[in-house]
Amino acid sequence: IDVENDRILQYLQRICACRHLRLRAAEKLSNLPRFAALNFPFKYHPNSVYNSNEAASWINQNENEDPKPGAPVTEPASDNMLPKRHWLAELLLDECFSICLLSCEAIVNGTVNLVKPGGSKNSGRKQSAMRQRISLSADDITRHNSIAYHAITIAYESVIRKHAMDLRYHGEDALNRVAGMFLLPVIKNTVDAVNWLSKLEPGNKIRCTWLLSMVYVLQEAPEVSIRSTLLSLCNKAQTSSKESRVIQFLDALSLSASSFQGFASNVFTTQMAPWLIQESFNTVSAASIVLVDECCDVLSSRNTFELKKLTEGVLDLLLQIISTPLSSVTLLRTLGAVSHVLDKVGAATFLLSAGDHLQHWGRMFFVLMNSQSLSVRSMAVDLMISLFGSVYKEGGSI
Repeated sequence: IDVENDRILQYLQRICACRHLRLRAAEKLSNLPRFAALNFPFKYHPNSVYNSNEAASWINQNENEDPKPGAPVTEPASDNMLPKRHWLAELLLDECFSICLLSCEAIVNGTVNLVKPGGSKNSGRKQSAMRQRISLSADDITRHNSIAYHAITIAYESVIRKHAMDLRYHGEDALNRVAGMFLLPVIKNTVDAVNWLSKLEPGNKIRCTWLLSMVYVLQEAPEVSIRSTLLSLCNKAQTSSKESRVIQFLDALSLSASSFQGFASNVFTTQMAPWLIQESFNTVSAASIVLVDECCDVLSSRNTFELKKLTEGVLDLLLQIISTPLSSVTLLRTLGAVSHVLDKVGAATFLLSAGDHLQHWGRMFFVLMNSQSLSVRSMAVDLMISLFGSVYKEGGSI
């Protein structure tokens, strides 16, 4: 028994030491003076127009086409060179997020996987038979919590925030190019980790810092890159789980809205809290608009069930935001997102997706119709009239 305990203790120590070494290497590489230049970031046309994806039909067979990655100014032949664009940013962020995810799994479960040596020699064994769970003590869980916070801090502070605030990239075009480097790895890793992030407390520093990284890239990255990245979530070949990656991304936005409500606590100053909440919720609302705009037609061409799940997730997210006391700017953005969903899916799908929350929606509309802000009152009235008009047009009665 003592030999087994010593072996397990050495295994846990090797795990922590290995992750610390990987994080140290990532931190060193993120401090390279020409980090952004080494990633060969795309250049984007200042007035580029993105053509949204349309539903597949007999004339337009576009369901299996790959989304276009934006509008770079450089010649496409240069993209065939190695290393590929954004290679270093993706490498470091994937490493940091991967370590943070594994540590979060250990924190939530209180266990880690022990891989038995020699298991790969017998290919007939199942992978689950080669693993066993090791229960962690309170000190081990604290140690993994420290590693997870260290990993997400390097990803946010050393990789993302440091280069976003670099004085050499003060122009809007430069800021968009820098944010575009981090867009794909942040979105991909957030979608992969949403199940574990949901098991952490809303005010957990690891969860808040991770979601702040997602909000930053959604706010600052070029629109063409955001649209193509969200459109790629509709690709069934990229997911191995039963739940769609589009729904997982919606879950990440919902987690963001829940966590950002805690910005009004004592962690932030009273002057900074309203601005942070407003900017965060504005970004979440704008992301939901882009998601519906890009994925609605693709999902409707497959089956109505996936479209209903998308609409349900977006409406639940917007209802969560609109039920929170916010500024008129944020309320207008959220009402605009609701109006966009109604125009995109129609009144029948809107009412079906609202379901048991339809009465709550009605109460919120009437509350906003009596708002002190004239613009909010007008938007709420227009949205209510549009809903009644669409229901009458599709059903013949209200």
